[in-house]
Amino acid sequence: MTNRYQPNEAPCPAPLELLARLLRVSDEQAAETIGSLPERQRAELAVFCYGRAHMRDLGLQIAALCSEAMMTRTAGQIGNAVFHQARQIRTATKAVGEPYRRTVTLARCA
Repeated sequence: MTNRYQPNEAPCPAPLELLARLLRVSDEQAAETIGSLPERQRAELAVFCYGRAHMRDLGLQIAALCSEAMMTRTAGQIGNAVFHQARQIRTATKAVGEPYRRTVTLARCA
């Protein structure tokens, strides 16, 4: 039998219910929930979310709560880059005072 019906995406490193909750709650509640996860799982989840355009902001938020060493150990250079990008955004947010929120736009059918 072949792997014909197996998805070609990496599985989510956290339960889907947890991921759905993180996408629905406020940033403060998400940070509290993320903080309760083991650091390795946080790093894996950060890279998983960052790799998907619609969850990139969540991935950066999670990466900001990880150590640089764990992000690098988990995903190599990509993990390191995500960690530094998350820190830059966190620093810019503190300087400005208001977090950057990307607006949602819907495609129009022609």
